[in-house]
Amino acid sequence: MLRRTFTSVVVMLLLLTGAARGGPPYLTDDPEPTNYRHFEIYVFNAGTVTRFGTGTSAGFDFNYGLAPETQLDVWVPAALTSPLRGPTAVNLGNIQVALKYRFLHQRVSG
Repeated sequence: MLRRTFTSVVVMLLLLTGAARGGPPYLTDDPEPTNYRHFEIYVFNAGTVTRFGTGTSAGFDFNYGLAPETQLDVWVPAALTSPLRGPTAVNLGNIQVALKYRFLHQRVSG
């Protein structure tokens, strides 16, 4: 009897759940610069679908340890827009070139 009640409650809860909702696309950044004379390459992709068409942004993020505690960051995106009516457009996005320097050194306790 207890097992049947538990199963019924679980089934009811599963039927009442909705789709998971997330927040806006949060932009984050690695707090530590890349090690001196080392590099990191990240490839990314993000897309949007609306009733007017689709859009995609893809590209790469290149990080290089330019000097001790200093990182060179180059971010190169490409964008594709495909409206329901009209031509598809592909273009280079906003290129970002930045330097990151670590000012504060904290000790990890524990």
